[in-house]
Order: sequence, then C-alpha cells, then structure tokens
Amino acid sequence: MSETEESSPGLRLPRPSDLLAAVGLLTSLPLAAPEPRDAAFGRAAPLFPVVGALVGAGLAGIEWMTPRTWPPVLSAALLIVLWETASRGGVRRRADAFGFTVVVAVAKLAALTLLPVPRLLPLFFAPLLGAWSIVVLAVGARDAAAPGRKLAPGVLFNEFAVASLATFAVVFDLANGLGIFVVVVAAANLIALRFYWHETAGGISTTSLVRGSQLIELLTLTLLIPFKS
Repeated sequence: MSETEESSPGLRLPRPSDLLAAVGLLTSLPLAAPEPRDAAFGRAAPLFPVVGALVGAGLAGIEWMTPRTWPPVLSAALLIVLWETASRGGVRRRADAFGFTVVVAVAKLAALTLLPVPRLLPLFFAPLLGAWSIVVLAVGARDAAAPGRKLAPGVLFNEFAVASLATFAVVFDLANGLGIFVVVVAAANLIALRFYWHETAGGISTTSLVRGSQLIELLTLTLLIPFKS
C-alpha cells in the first residue's frame, strides 16, 4: 500500500502495532520506531498521549513510594534520571538535541525541587503534554530539510484531533480549571514555536519535535509550582 493511501483521511481504530510503534518512538524500550515520514508514524501519533500518560503514571508512582524523609532535591534527581532514561525513544535518538536535553533536564530538576511534595499531578501531566505536543508540532508542518514537503504526511487533522481530545479529557478531568489553564498556556507556546520554526528554519525537524516536547514538559512543571498536587 502506498504512503498516500496509508495517510488518507478517515477515522480508524488503532491496532496493537500502532501502540508498539508509539512506545518505540517515545520510550527507550527496544521496539521499532518509524521515521516521521513513514505512514506508521502517523498511525502511532494518536497514541502518543497514551504513552506519555504511562510514563507519567510511572513517575508519579515512584514519587508516591519515595520516603518523605528524603530531601526534595534527592528525590527530584532520582525522578529526572529515570524520566530521561525512560524517554530516550526513537524520536529523541534521531534528534541532534543532547546539549539541549542536558540544559532542560537541569531546569526540570530545579522545577521539581521547588514543587510541593507529593508532585503527583506535575509528574503525570508533564510527559502527557510533552507527548501530545509532538503531534501538535507535526500536524501539517513543513519539513525544515525540504520545505516543499510535509515533515510527517501521516499526521493529519484526525490524528491531531484524537490525540488532543484524549489529552484534554484526562487533564480537564483530573485538574478542572487548573488543567484548562495549563493546556491553554501550553497550546499558545506550541503555536508560537510552530510559527518561529517555520519563519526561521522553513519548517520543523525531528530535533524541533524533541525540543518542543521537552520545553512543554518543563513549562508544565513550572506552571504547577504554585499549586499543591
């Protein structure tokens, strides 16, 4: 089947292979991770928030089990190490973003240290919104390496809509007005990033997807510092 046929509009139920591809793209598990131009990337995109939620649930679970006698900076450092290790999936491995990742990881460490303990919602929301942001940045984006083509032709409006509805439903249900605030701020920043990269680089690259996702994760943690989980 051709790429055009695979990428044609229309709602479809996800298959187990789509979930496995999403896991391979967003986590360090040794699974196949299709490139953005592959049709399989588009099929996996609606499931990115599911994988982000699983990573976030794991981090929140570790936070819940961490002894409260630990200094906040120590538990935060453990969480950052586990988070960065677990999130080194196919998308990140293809991106030239190591230095940026280190800087953002240090900033995340600072944000986690400042967050009220237990940091359950921030740790759950940040990977979820970071995974969703990849879909937002990819949908309809020009390829920075070749602006005459799409970066991810399989990520169409349907994929964006399904990923967004799933993300909003979870965030709004768990945090109500606070969730709306976080999503609106994240969406505004993603729109700004899309505009900036299209104007300055001619489009979006895999590195842009990774950096945008990491920035949204950091932004989510920072926005939730004044609020108790």
